[in-house]
Amino acid sequence: MTLILLGAFALRVARFSDVPPGVIHDEVRNWLNAQLILSGDIRPLYPYGGGREALYLILQALSFRLLGDNLLAARLPSIAFSLIGLAATYSLSRRLFGRLAGIIALAGLATSFWSLMFARLAVRTGSMPALALVVAYLYLRLMQGQNPPRWQYGAAGVALGATLYTYPSALIFPFILLAWIGAVALFRRDRLRGKWLPLALSFATAALIAIPLVRAWADPATAARADEVNAPLEALLAGDPGPTLANVGPVLGMFSVRGDHGLEFNIQDQPIFPSLPMAILFYTGLLVALGGLLRAGDERRPGYALALLWLGGMLVPTLVTERPVNPSRTIG
Repeated sequence: MTLILLGAFALRVARFSDVPPGVIHDEVRNWLNAQLILSGDIRPLYPYGGGREALYLILQALSFRLLGDNLLAARLPSIAFSLIGLAATYSLSRRLFGRLAGIIALAGLATSFWSLMFARLAVRTGSMPALALVVAYLYLRLMQGQNPPRWQYGAAGVALGATLYTYPSALIFPFILLAWIGAVALFRRDRLRGKWLPLALSFATAALIAIPLVRAWADPATAARADEVNAPLEALLAGDPGPTLANVGPVLGMFSVRGDHGLEFNIQDQPIFPSLPMAILFYTGLLVALGGLLRAGDERRPGYALALLWLGGMLVPTLVTERPVNPSRTIG
């Protein structure tokens, strides 16, 4: 595990100022937002880029304060979130499926193109899956533990609330988490005996933390970017599922057939799993999870439930937006 993490770090810093070359528009917008923070302007959503959540930008502003206005300072939070996400991937996978599964998941994510790409850009996208993995790990420990102290429930709630301040697709994650806890209650009710009230209080803590963000999203003036890409969602709410259904084919194909056509965050048209062995591993794992979920008595059923709920739930944001295979919206 240590060797893989060191190798992942090397991949994320090698030829740091040359690959990718220059800076992209989103990085410039984030720098402008960070200047607002450094001037004392603290808010849930920032204006440059049409509404960007605060957490990554605050950390980036601190990085600028410590290291000055340079490329390393701009991208340091992305490197940190990427490595945190890798460590959380190993820890969560090991607890759910065993040490070997944790090593394989860690190695796969460490060398994944998208994970590597978003670690080398000063954009907030990679912060969402990293924190979501940490949150899932914290809630798994609560469900597996014997009488965990109340402060651990509070810490999990704070982490869940912070996750909502990373990227818009994070708004789906609490529902995935709730569905997973429900699945655990169905498979292993004994694990949740006496824990329902503190679990509810942890979600209430996250909801309180999210209030400023919800109020900000309700203001059209601060959410311009979301309004530019949510035409399929608006059509769906109006009773027309056509645009959302039209997104299903491209979204399902992005795993091994064809990915995003744009060049900002992807090698043109490259799918998530560009090699045949990785694609076979993914589809095999999907079938194993579906089969294991239906097999009574399998100790890994809570893990299968989380994997399937996560995969399906995190596709929702991209199904209801334009340019459905944009890596930013499918990163979850």
